[in-house]
Amino acid sequence: MKKQTVSVSRVIKYFILLLLLLAVVSAVYKIVATMRYYKIYDYQKAVAESEYVAAEAWTYGTSKDIAKQRSVLTAPYDLVLSIAPNQQNWHKVVIDDIRLININNDNVVFNPSGSFEAELEILGEKPLAGYFQFNGLALEYAEYKIRIKFRLEGKQSSQAGEITLVLRKDYKEYWSNDIWDAMMSV
Repeated sequence: MKKQTVSVSRVIKYFILLLLLLAVVSAVYKIVATMRYYKIYDYQKAVAESEYVAAEAWTYGTSKDIAKQRSVLTAPYDLVLSIAPNQQNWHKVVIDDIRLININNDNVVFNPSGSFEAELEILGEKPLAGYFQFNGLALEYAEYKIRIKFRLEGKQSSQAGEITLVLRKDYKEYWSNDIWDAMMSV
């Protein structure tokens, strides 16, 4: 019988391959073990135009970790409004009345008292928008109409108007990994 000899270099190559395989398995395990399941109860950006303004509305939900590997984005929400006049002779937007109305049952779920003002700055020939933020709205996850009565004020005149925007639901569920997301964003 002939004795087979194994070269040292071949053993080292196999050992290195084994170490690489273990490193890959370990990395995959870490990625899988740190996966997180997300439920996002969000809203699409609402956009509307009237004779006098263009308006947008969007929300920021609150992120909550409900278990080790589960996160939810839900109420309370912050509602942000942008109101941009179509003409440049205005310097201020005043919201005299704002109502958030549940589309399913026509209940008014938000109607703050008082008026809200935002100064506008002129940028070239187009005015910037006035921005308004309403924080901590404890809304059920439904679709809403936002009815706004506003006033545009200039140096010598003002113009009243109304606009309605619709917040539509944008629900998402997915698995994600913060480590992998961070590596892929570089």
